[in-house]
Amino acid sequence: MDCMRKSRAVLPRHGATIAAILMGLSATGALAQVPPPGIIPPGGTPIPQLAPPSLPRVGPGLSPPGPARPAEGVTGQVAIRDVTFLGSTAFTPAELAAVSGPLTGPAVPIAKIEDARAAIVTLYRERGFAFVTADATVGPDGTLRFQIAEGFISEVRLDGDVGPAGTQVLRFLNRLVNVQPLDIATMERQLLLAQDIPGLTVRTVLRPAGTAPGALSLVAQLSRRAVTGYIAADNRGPRFSGPEQGLAAVQFNSFTSLGEQTELALFYARATTQIFGQASWRGYIGGSGLQVRLYAGHGTSNPSGVLRSLGYEGASTVAGASLTYPVIRRRSQTLNLIGAFDTIDSDIWVDGSNGQRARLSQDSLRMLRAGADWTTFDLLAGDTRPGTNFVSLRLSQGVGGSLGRNPARLGSTGDFTKLSGEATRTQALFAPWSGAMLAFQGTVAGQWSNDILPLAEKFYLGGNRLGRGFYAGEVTGDSAVAVSAELQLSTTHELSAFGVGLRLAPTYYVFTDAGWTFENQAADPDRRLHSFGLGLRMQVNERFEAQFEAVRRFTRQPQGPAVPALHEDAFFWRVLARF
Repeated sequence: MDCMRKSRAVLPRHGATIAAILMGLSATGALAQVPPPGIIPPGGTPIPQLAPPSLPRVGPGLSPPGPARPAEGVTGQVAIRDVTFLGSTAFTPAELAAVSGPLTGPAVPIAKIEDARAAIVTLYRERGFAFVTADATVGPDGTLRFQIAEGFISEVRLDGDVGPAGTQVLRFLNRLVNVQPLDIATMERQLLLAQDIPGLTVRTVLRPAGTAPGALSLVAQLSRRAVTGYIAADNRGPRFSGPEQGLAAVQFNSFTSLGEQTELALFYARATTQIFGQASWRGYIGGSGLQVRLYAGHGTSNPSGVLRSLGYEGASTVAGASLTYPVIRRRSQTLNLIGAFDTIDSDIWVDGSNGQRARLSQDSLRMLRAGADWTTFDLLAGDTRPGTNFVSLRLSQGVGGSLGRNPARLGSTGDFTKLSGEATRTQALFAPWSGAMLAFQGTVAGQWSNDILPLAEKFYLGGNRLGRGFYAGEVTGDSAVAVSAELQLSTTHELSAFGVGLRLAPTYYVFTDAGWTFENQAADPDRRLHSFGLGLRMQVNERFEAQFEAVRRFTRQPQGPAVPALHEDAFFWRVLARF
């Protein structure tokens, strides 16, 4: 982060160098009310299964400068009759006098005055006000005057043409203008909000404005990537619609003054067993950081095997809107409050006995959701062993909607209530050798509901995070508990291929996952999953990464003894390419 620190000593005058530091805030009721095992009705979007995570980055926070140092080699004495403090708005004269100490008398050492001046600057710094200077002068009348210049931003200028998106940058940064004294927390928040604008790179420099004591000019150096996107693929799909599946997305960034992003995404499972397309738009409302997101998607499923012989076809349409507000936005922690409204409409059709199509089930769901996401960084285990935390909580309430005459799950209700959440901590343990770090990651997640939930709102075990070795939704529950423990060894390797230098960043890991589901309907048994495995996540560069994972399934009949057992061992892969 760029900041400017200025400290001027007194009697004799001593000027510290003024520096500008760059801010790099870089699925016929006659057949079944519940679909056959092995396929989950298309009651939502499959895109989150493959989309890369988008959690805010956290790291060490910006600390104010250390205590101000008094000038050295100051000698002499001076008579002082009175002491006054000028220019301070953050502290009262009494507070300043308490830190400066008694300074009146016929022969006050100049070194003592310099110590008092440094103590005043230190007080500001300890309270997060880094941009403060203090001078001390003694007038002919014997009055010692401490002239304090509290730093503030008097103007914001943009350097770089990013089109209309520059307006949104100014909405964020102009909130810093005339905040006096300027504190690190306020500045950090607004700069990070500017950096969060999709497609923009924002670097800032503070320079003396020269218009008033403490006045600073904030220059934002901007660049923009108008189009970005990614392609992801893995083999974690269910056996009737996979297992190979892929996702491609293209993002159009910040073409308007709202700092928006429009994303078009397409999900595809092998042999066209499932296709789902989704469009989303998100943009800012004003300069507080409040962000709105709108999305809509539609997809069809035509699973293979015995389900295809039954003429099983599913269609789902989703849409919704959400608001996100960053209550806290700092380098070391981010707390977002989230409110959302989601809709899911799903239909499942099969071949009827008379050769005509028959609707197996129909769900139309409407949900209100509220919650929060909290990401933090800490050094609780020591300066060389950082830790990160992620906590997420959601309260969902079904409103309106209709489950039709044949809901996908018999007995389910559309006016349900559920509470779901997750907590993850990643803790660095030690460095086994230079450039390597051993870390532990633990996750606890779950859901509680006292209602018989629609299938789309049940807790899904399986996938690439909780219940690895099983596809997402292989086991579901009205309520559930899932735990994951992973030991990670991260390192780097410098290689050269065809004359091009490569810096590989592999993470080797070993894990165990377990999960339990609990049903509110007596006819539905509770289930469990348990697996163990090891793998490699390989980041080749900023744009390409791959993952390979070998899993031993301790639970081989997760859907009960009537279903053939899964293979004990399984191998999974995943690739992600960004552009």
